[in-house]
Amino acid sequence: MSQTDSAVDLSIIIVNYNVKEFLANCLTSVKKASAGLTCEIFVVDNASSDGSIPFLRERFPNVKYIENEQNLGFGKANNQAISQATGKYTLLLNPDTLLQEDTFHVLIDYMEAHEECGACGCKILNPDGTFAPESRRSVPTVSTALYKAVGLTALFPESKIFGTYYLGWMEEDEGGEIPVLSGSFMFFRTQCLKELGGFDERFFMYGEDIDLCYRAKQDGWSIHYVPDTSIIHYKGESTKKNEIAYNRVFNDALYKFFEKHFTSRYSVLFKFLIFWAIRFRAVASFFVNNIRTYRYIITDLIVINMALLVGMFIRSSFDPDGIFSMLQAQFFWLNLLWCLSYLSFARLYGIINEHKLSIVGSLKAVVFSFLTLVAITFFLRSLAFSRIILAVSFLIGFIGIGFIRFRRINKIKSTKFSRGKVTPLRMLLVGIGDSTEQIVSKIKGKARWQVEIAGVVRQNTQGAVKDGSLSEYEVGDLKDLKSLIRTTRSDIVVFLLESVSHKELLSSIRTLRDVDIEIKVIPPNMNFILGKADVEYLDDIAVVDLQLSFFNPVQKFLKRSFDFVLGSLGLLLLLPFMWAVFNVRSEKKREVAIFDGSGKKTLNLMNHQTFSSKIYNRWVLCYKIAMGEISFVGSPAGPVSEQDMTRYKTGLTGYVQINRDRITNQQDQEQFDLHYLQNYSIWLDLDILFKALLREESLTGAFLAENSLMDV
Repeated sequence: MSQTDSAVDLSIIIVNYNVKEFLANCLTSVKKASAGLTCEIFVVDNASSDGSIPFLRERFPNVKYIENEQNLGFGKANNQAISQATGKYTLLLNPDTLLQEDTFHVLIDYMEAHEECGACGCKILNPDGTFAPESRRSVPTVSTALYKAVGLTALFPESKIFGTYYLGWMEEDEGGEIPVLSGSFMFFRTQCLKELGGFDERFFMYGEDIDLCYRAKQDGWSIHYVPDTSIIHYKGESTKKNEIAYNRVFNDALYKFFEKHFTSRYSVLFKFLIFWAIRFRAVASFFVNNIRTYRYIITDLIVINMALLVGMFIRSSFDPDGIFSMLQAQFFWLNLLWCLSYLSFARLYGIINEHKLSIVGSLKAVVFSFLTLVAITFFLRSLAFSRIILAVSFLIGFIGIGFIRFRRINKIKSTKFSRGKVTPLRMLLVGIGDSTEQIVSKIKGKARWQVEIAGVVRQNTQGAVKDGSLSEYEVGDLKDLKSLIRTTRSDIVVFLLESVSHKELLSSIRTLRDVDIEIKVIPPNMNFILGKADVEYLDDIAVVDLQLSFFNPVQKFLKRSFDFVLGSLGLLLLLPFMWAVFNVRSEKKREVAIFDGSGKKTLNLMNHQTFSSKIYNRWVLCYKIAMGEISFVGSPAGPVSEQDMTRYKTGLTGYVQINRDRITNQQDQEQFDLHYLQNYSIWLDLDILFKALLREESLTGAFLAENSLMDV
């Protein structure tokens, strides 16, 4: 079949490796962009372990799937589908992309008008709306690669000498002929692609796109950049740049390209230098990427070292001679032991291996590493050090690390971090359709998220809310999105792609480039939300574990001890003020009905909010807490079934209480209760108490407001 006689307009080839959710979003956008065209879609799966093929086959049955039993690499996997492609044009597409509805039509029209063009690409946007410079690139010669490696490209991006790698002197909307396309989106004439024999399979991953474009130019084809349409690229969701394997493969690809196309121009000595320069770049890239990945744990270690030094300054009364006398081998051994011990416990609590930005995990690591240090210095007298220095260092380290983590968590606009985040993230939804109300309900009922709905924005193609139940959330139109973000004080914007077109999405995120906002999308008919580097499902899987953490004997002992100690302390502190109660005995009282899982209990509390009544009410509540009838952190008041396995004591506050605005029905409350019981620790209680104290005038007032009150 000749190129012009092809019955298929476009063949689309996507190689997948463990990114099924991003690929599902991509395929949905491909389907929309294919309107009016005859297309065939190939998905080549490189032995994914996340169940990609069953997940995708159920949702996209018309796609042609090629399943590999091992990871063959990007080039070889693409070639499997290229050999079967029958379209007049062939698109090589990354799975973590999202297309505009007009992308295919714009590029086909362009190729039809430019017969000399063998391949073209479009404008690529980052998830935050910024322009991705890899949309058009040059061939990485020795000089251009050197400028990029030493940072001159980043310092002078628009220079025609130093900015050559990304053609930085070109405007992002300036089209024309370019040397190299991004491998994430390469729109080829199938005739050109098959004449070239597809990718060179010696490149496992990376570099094969440069090689393919370079060979196309050598064969007389031109390559063009067409900025009239755009895509979003989430960038490398299936790679981990902090891994040594990534850096080795990436930099090996650079040398293979140099060796294949330029080696004949240079001497053996120069090639030797290039080889080791690329190896050095691989090692340097590995360390730079890991410093970024482990920057929080590195910060913790710096705080520990600074805490020891401050402890020494205090112990020596800031006398320089005294400080230098302490800086002996003994000090450095002590410092090394504490750092190694902290790293061990940080790994145990997932701070290192899982990259958790956890306040609780960090504080646990500080406490237990310090106790380990004390134990070692106790048994090894040769390492014994000043107790004052150790105590001061521990206090500074504990407060310093806790404060830095707390500040960082409260600055991050991510739904992953709930503990330690004082104010809930405000989420603005864009798009009103059939599923909007259901999505609002799911977000509000997401027990582990600290999120509140800031509003719902109408898309430009719709004039009014269809469902009256959403009227309380409606805040305006998509054309006013930038100002709506400011007025609603939103942290996250979520586009509902069931209602919002991809063209509206890309146009909107371009206007938000300078806005400090996290942008996410919910694909149509999907129950997950996609962000720049994460996937989160909207449905919590309700797994009822009979071994709930809350009912663990150790956790029950810690919780009871916490209530007893804090309740008793409250009794002692309030005791001197109890004289005021005797002056108001004749005041009318009221009953508060509370439930602790074993039956109804009542408290006689003062009816009028005078100084005396407040003191009396708090003293009574502290007494009941110390006696174990209620708890500082527990369930809201209400009747509890004896068959309910998740019942627990009524609390002055609790996980349900601090999230009361998000709970609309009994099922939601059960989800929040279950989340608390499954994830219980004394640290979670402290987190809840801290948030409650910041959000309420008083725990007593909040407790009375939550309970049913009646005059005696």
